[in-house]
Amino acid sequence: MKRTPFIVAEIGGNHRGYLENATNLITAAARAGADAVKFQCFEPQQMAEPGVIIESGPWAGHELLDLYHQTHTPREWFYPLFVAARTAGILAFSSAFLRDHVDFLETLNCPILKIA
Repeated sequence: MKRTPFIVAEIGGNHRGYLENATNLITAAARAGADAVKFQCFEPQQMAEPGVIIESGPWAGHELLDLYHQTHTPREWFYPLFVAARTAGILAFSSAFLRDHVDFLETLNCPILKIA
């Protein structure tokens, strides 16, 4: 059986904190031929304790909680982002880190969940 690749564009924190950037990334992914876009559903305070400093790599010296604040996708963005993906003709789905995230994504009829 021949398999067809399913191409997913990871949006993650690439929106850099701006809903318009996230929407533009969806459009760019669709134009580039992606089948889907993926977001990450989490709340920064659920992911890291204050005061934890990253010790190595490109974020060395930065507080982990700050990094999560910079890269998270606010919950209020998910509905408009899913609509933007449908408008662009591609699928939107998300990673879920905790049961609360799964419950939230189910309210959006998220068709695929990636368990992080």
